[in-house]
Amino acid sequence: MEIIESNKGKDKLAFNGYMYVMKHAGKKYYTWRCNKKSSLNCPAILHTSINKIDPILKVQHQHPAEQSKIEIAKAINKIKQNAKCSGANPSQMYAEAVSQLDVYTKARMSVENSLKRTIRNYRKKKNLIDPASLEELQILVSPLTFISEI
Repeated sequence: MEIIESNKGKDKLAFNGYMYVMKHAGKKYYTWRCNKKSSLNCPAILHTSINKIDPILKVQHQHPAEQSKIEIAKAINKIKQNAKCSGANPSQMYAEAVSQLDVYTKARMSVENSLKRTIRNYRKKKNLIDPASLEELQILVSPLTFISEI
């Protein structure tokens, strides 16, 4: 069982070749649903403790497991984590992540140019510019907003 960060920054749970997204956070346990609920109408439900351990499958899946999709999600997460702290070239980051995958998973991986664009966008979003002068300073809220509240 592994926790993988989704594109929206939420937790996804990988367990036995299936991916789950959080459905409900209760007082005693978390309820997870299959991430194929909307596309394949899979009814699978999994419960974990509050610490996200001890998984118990409550409702079975209606589709086969896809371990390669989990490996791809982990590789993309690794690329995004490296993009945050590394100044490496996107091509190098892609090559490093793909080199650790098996042949079948490599074939199902996103196109290289798409992932390079993802890296550039991720860096742009996460690395806010520290203005060196007043000309570089961007005020995102109109000053009139504060005056009208007074």
